[in-house]
Amino acid sequence: MNLIEMGFQASLIIIVVIICRSIFINRLPKKVFLVLWFVVLIRLLVPYSFPSIASIYSLAGQNKFIMDKAESLVNQDSRKQEQEKNTAAIKDNIIKKQIENIAGTDSSFIWRFVWIAGIIVCAAVFIMAYILCYKRFCISLPVNNPVAEEWLKSHKCARKISIRQSCMVKSPLSYGILHPVILMPETTSWENTEHIQYILEHEFVHIKRFDAAAKLFLIIAVSLHWFNPLVWAMYILLNRDIELACDETVIKHFGEKSKKGYAMLLINMEEEKHSTIPLGSNFNRNAAEERITAIMKTKKTSRASYIMAVLLVASVISVFATSASGTGREQKVLSIKNTDEEKNINTKKETDIKETEKPDKTQDNWVSGTYNNIVGEIAAKIAEKGDYEALIEIAPFVKQEDLDKIVKQITEKGDYEVINNIIPFISENAIQEIQK
Repeated sequence: MNLIEMGFQASLIIIVVIICRSIFINRLPKKVFLVLWFVVLIRLLVPYSFPSIASIYSLAGQNKFIMDKAESLVNQDSRKQEQEKNTAAIKDNIIKKQIENIAGTDSSFIWRFVWIAGIIVCAAVFIMAYILCYKRFCISLPVNNPVAEEWLKSHKCARKISIRQSCMVKSPLSYGILHPVILMPETTSWENTEHIQYILEHEFVHIKRFDAAAKLFLIIAVSLHWFNPLVWAMYILLNRDIELACDETVIKHFGEKSKKGYAMLLINMEEEKHSTIPLGSNFNRNAAEERITAIMKTKKTSRASYIMAVLLVASVISVFATSASGTGREQKVLSIKNTDEEKNINTKKETDIKETEKPDKTQDNWVSGTYNNIVGEIAAKIAEKGDYEALIEIAPFVKQEDLDKIVKQITEKGDYEVINNIIPFISENAIQEIQK
């Protein structure tokens, strides 16, 4: 998959997640939306997807094939005209490409340059923001307080956690992946143990879940797809959902009675704004109203909610995060085989294969063994001889990769007319390559 395909599929999933989020944000566990955003991140960063029959792209491909077949049966003349247009378009594109090469213009190079420049700018902004914040955080001092020391003893972690304080911050935050740090304001009231427990537990959840690492991948995805506004919307909403999920975990840890005190803590923190850092988790970085509403509506997750959450995640992954199953060409051939016309072609094809001579390996353009089977080699030999009528008859039974190679050679020779009849059997990628 190329970057445009990855971005298109991810954009569709983002729209679905935003819709699901607006409907179920206070009905399902907040972790569900983190899983859905994680699926989007995979689609934005990994250039591969598993095929699925349930994929929306499989359904779209089947519908397209049905419509194309119906159109070909109802109006053969229109199809011939369309094929002639395709052939003419191929010729025009080849001429246009030659003119562009002579003029020395290449639009793809320009767009590639703009894309790379955007990546550099985005990465530079995020890196500079983190460096500036990190330099300020480095002057923080360790906390020597019995409450903090007791909390560290009761919260064991594979990575060593440090609690520090600084006059450069006005609200609590955490940062660091391998060596996480919980940074508290210098004015923190350590006597209010209830609020201190809420704050430290919230930041501890961030650390346990590797939210800093998740935000690093999010920044990479945003930098690669900086031109996509939906990716920026995901950046905002994912950061919010990370905080909402932490709030939900804290409430479940301390119980229903903690809702009021935790909400009051958020209100107090709202009065002390603090700038966000790219790879950090700020206790007060999101809209307080949304967080307070979610806190007050937090309740014990029922079995029905768990079932709904699993079904939602499974549906989004199987329908929107997978690719079409098969190439679609196999469906075309199977459908054609059921018609009387295909039966006649089968008979004639078998006769043509029997009457075709064995490949002459002495010719310059003939390379034996480069095709998947003997049918592909025979088709290549027929194309070498210029017997395009026989090639058209045997085309439905040649493997698509072999047929794409043969069509490419025919295009290089300038025999455009034969492509007019072979177009239904070659891949979309091959058509696009010919047009280039």
